Amino acid sequence: MRSTISLFLCGLALAILSSCHLIRSSAPNASLNVMTFNVRYNNPNDGENAWPLRQTRFALLQQGTFWLSTTPEQPGSVGWDAALTRVCTWGKFKDRDTRKIFFLFNTHFDHMGEKARIESAKLIREKIQTLAPTEPIIVTGDFNANPNSLVYQTMTTGTPENEKQNNHLLDTRAISQLPHYGPRWTFHGFGAATERPLIDYIFVNHRAIVRRHGTIAESIDGRYASDHLPVLAELVWK
Repeated sequence: MRSTISLFLCGLALAILSSCHLIRSSAPNASLNVMTFNVRYNNPNDGENAWPLRQTRFALLQQGTFWLSTTPEQPGSVGWDAALTRVCTWGKFKDRDTRKIFFLFNTHFDHMGEKARIESAKLIREKIQTLAPTEPIIVTGDFNANPNSLVYQTMTTGTPENEKQNNHLLDTRAISQLPHYGPRWTFHGFGAATERPLIDYIFVNHRAIVRRHGTIAESIDGRYASDHLPVLAELVWK
């Protein structure tokens, strides 16, 4: 038996163009659109970040991309000790129900370079403070780092003096009002991985309340839609 999840907005990584078309066509009454397909390289079919969103609920007001490198405005730039080009795509959204303006940052950190992951975390927090100094923030992605890593600490660590800064990020799993649902790992290699780490997260700032958090582990006949499990959070703006 398959359960039904009401999806309003999500962040995808390695979202090739054909997958985006499939997601769009599978939604009932064309209610789900896939926005801001971002290309890492020169091949329009080789993407990175995309946002499926419920158009009746959210309006995309503004969007942009920066590269996770020392030259973040340079397309295709590779940062620090990274093996590949990595990006962060951001969007400014309006919630049609609450009229609230918020930002979503969606990213995919490098799988090889530890320094690149740490510096990417610093860069994203800097960009949040520049682009969205007063709005609610959501950061989604595959961070290729476990909760004990310096990368995770760089994303979330703050002091009492700056905990109300807009770029002070919190793990939605840790602050969910209801207990976490599902496995405590996210990567599974299409069910074949012997080691299954937790490397995918949804972060928010202090302007959101997290009602629930889960990792969805369902498969169909042993087949998974991805080599990572989807991570779900239900949020309410303060």
